[in-house]
Amino acid sequence: MFSFACAVARFLMIGWGVESLLLLLAAQLLHGATFGVCHAATVAALHRWFPAGQQARAQAVYGSVSFGAGGMLGGLASGQTWEAFGSGWTYTLGALFALAGLLLVWRSSADRSASDAV
Repeated sequence: MFSFACAVARFLMIGWGVESLLLLLAAQLLHGATFGVCHAATVAALHRWFPAGQQARAQAVYGSVSFGAGGMLGGLASGQTWEAFGSGWTYTLGALFALAGLLLVWRSSADRSASDAV
């Protein structure tokens, strides 16, 4: 959840703070929290969800879907929104996707906590 929250802040800072070098530097420092932590958490989840003999295959599918297909779709969508609405709104759209991820993880965490209490 922390990683997604940092992504929301980072994308808004980049999209609307282009006039401030300090703000952009702070946004780039959040890259470790957004990419690094999210990637490490995903790999840890794959190791938990898949048996030892399937973990490498699961990571390959994860890489293909997230970096391959996700990168392609994100590039296409951001190109369209950048051209139509500009950089600020393109990064705002990215922040909204990160917020959606945050809410999904939060909801999943709340559901798990409720089932653990029963």
